[in-house]
Amino acid sequence: MLLTVVIFTAVGLLVMMYPILCKVRYETLHRAFQDRKVWVQIGFSIVVNWIVAPLVMVRETPIPEIELHYSY
Repeated sequence: MLLTVVIFTAVGLLVMMYPILCKVRYETLHRAFQDRKVWVQIGFSIVVNWIVAPLVMVRETPIPEIELHYSY
């Protein structure tokens, strides 16, 4: 169980960090944002990184059982 959690977490982190690891030419960035395809990719990236990835990580994280003892 622990190995699958580690693998999913590692893959999720690599997918989220990939854009940061790419070389970006900032001097031509304004031309890239004029294309609609770029905005679709940005939207997809936001949905995957901020909605799908956290849900997958939460689903794959084991939650320990806690016993509650009440005294009256």
